[in-house]
Amino acid sequence: MTDDESRRALRDLLAELSDVELRVMCVEALRRWRTKRGPYSWQDPIWTPDYETFSMHGDFGPHVLSLLAERKGTKLRDDEVQVMKERFGDGLSNEWMTGVAEFVWWLIRAGLAVDTERTAKRFYPQKLRLTRRGVSWLSSTEADDPLLPGFLDRIRVRCPALPEGVVSLLVDARACLDHTLHRPAVVLMGVAYELAIETVVGELVNKNLLPSGSGDKLPAEKIARVKTFIAGPDVKHILTESDEVRAASAAYDFADTLRLRRNDAAHTTPAFDFSHRSETEEFLISAGRHLPGIWSLAR
Repeated sequence: MTDDESRRALRDLLAELSDVELRVMCVEALRRWRTKRGPYSWQDPIWTPDYETFSMHGDFGPHVLSLLAERKGTKLRDDEVQVMKERFGDGLSNEWMTGVAEFVWWLIRAGLAVDTERTAKRFYPQKLRLTRRGVSWLSSTEADDPLLPGFLDRIRVRCPALPEGVVSLLVDARACLDHTLHRPAVVLMGVAYELAIETVVGELVNKNLLPSGSGDKLPAEKIARVKTFIAGPDVKHILTESDEVRAASAAYDFADTLRLRRNDAAHTTPAFDFSHRSETEEFLISAGRHLPGIWSLAR
């Protein structure tokens, strides 16, 4: 296989993938690299080489190629892999490698990796070192990790007919998290929940399960009225299982906590800072987990 043939073959394979599919594949390629690399046995307590650095063409590329072949139900020959993997080092400047290049930029921007070596001419990353956050992220088995592909898709599936504006706000919140903008991420999460709860309250008013005018109340009063409704006998008209009622109650408790944190973020002197990434991630994870409980009352 010549260089030109390898470029055409890889271009055609990548063209078959959507952006989401490509990100899923790239994440899995990094996980396979960490799983299949050789054992770490360095004993020197002073001079300890880094063990979390991967090269684009030598470590990352072969695993992406393997996944691309598996997707088509085939297997690449060793000589084909040897030629095609080089495109992950010298081919990132090509238009058809844009998806891969954007995945690399995202890793760096999200603080999951830093580039440690670049090409002299095109200045594209050749080697990247995972940060401690990146190591933890790749080692995670948490399906609801907001930085993993499919997080928002799962929310759509769990909340049928959820207003698209709610999802859009959560998309923007995750984009802020990608850029380590924690404070605006919390604000956007709070607005997303406020919009979802407004819709729920409107549905309950239309069904005569909440007093008319409930939709005109402040966010705290709306949440309080819904919590009172959940604790009352009329909730059985919507939620027939006790577990559903408990899930809804927990969801609106979280909504109140998120409302307070969002209000804090809007103040010039917040009571607590917004410098802890893990806290913001936990809010986004919890927002995804509890949104079905919020939305369950809109049936």
